[in-house]
Amino acid sequence: MQPGARPKPGYRQAGSAAVCGMHYTGMAAVTMIPGNGQAAGATGFSPEIMAVLIFGVTSVLLVFLLIINVNQVADHHGEDTVVFE
Repeated sequence: MQPGARPKPGYRQAGSAAVCGMHYTGMAAVTMIPGNGQAAGATGFSPEIMAVLIFGVTSVLLVFLLIINVNQVADHHGEDTVVFE
């Protein structure tokens, strides 16, 4: 898409409908059982491991997107500086 170009009509509405659809589908799949407020026994990763995994994946994605953005800006301005090929 060219800088300053506007998306075609309906893209925002379609994206909003997709997010809402995923939300309501996920909520329909959940079974809520009233209880005494204690969480059920958790299975899977411990909170510490989950935090490290989320931080690691998010950091890698942010660096990757930063490199892509720097290359696109350099291409747009006609500079020869390329960070990642």
